[in-house]
Amino acid sequence: MSHEHEFEPTLGHLEAVGTLEALLLLHRDMKKGRLFIHIGDPLVERLAGFIEGYRACLREHQLSDEAYARFCEWLWSTRREEPIEKATERHLSMAGGEHERAIGTYLDWVHEFSTSPRSKRALPSDATPAQPPETEEGPPAARDTLSYLLCIRESLLHGRLHEHLENTNAERFNTFIDGYNACADDNHLKNELYANFGNWLRDVKRELPEEGWPAKYLRDCNGDHQQAILRYLDFVAEFAALHKG
Repeated sequence: MSHEHEFEPTLGHLEAVGTLEALLLLHRDMKKGRLFIHIGDPLVERLAGFIEGYRACLREHQLSDEAYARFCEWLWSTRREEPIEKATERHLSMAGGEHERAIGTYLDWVHEFSTSPRSKRALPSDATPAQPPETEEGPPAARDTLSYLLCIRESLLHGRLHEHLENTNAERFNTFIDGYNACADDNHLKNELYANFGNWLRDVKRELPEEGWPAKYLRDCNGDHQQAILRYLDFVAEFAALHKG
């Protein structure tokens, strides 16, 4: 999915573009009928995956995401609701099973919070993004999308996919990747190799159809979401091995 830079200069003057600012962009584009450019089909699982991926990228690069953490606190204190990535079924149920309604309500809450005094409450971590700890060798290298996907593959092979995804769902994992990439793009982080992987998967392996890899791999794997995700990650590993060093 493409991701455009149209961020509001608010929310505590964060140097990093955090999850809340990214969701405000989704909110504006949904009002314009353009949500699809960020998450594709308007499914709750896909929004949840986008948020998880965006937050994973911020953590990996040790960038502040304090505004979204405050939103989650506000959401619980005002509505006794957990964030959508933690309670997808709950949010969908409240919307009568209508995915677009559930997404719209959640993004409306994000917008409501962004205009509230609590969104602008100063916290020490708002001044600058968190910095990696210094060592004699310098700060640890953060992983780009491809390297992070290799990490997820290792977790999956050891039965720990839950460390990255709340639910094992191929569509959700697809937008997890979109969220990680969007965060890297928004914060001007080095991430060129993943685009090369996508081209290789489409042009060389012929494994990236227009319908998207989740639908194809789920068919190939008889509806098994974990196996579909592993199939994708196996291609990531194959590509990484070809470009090692």
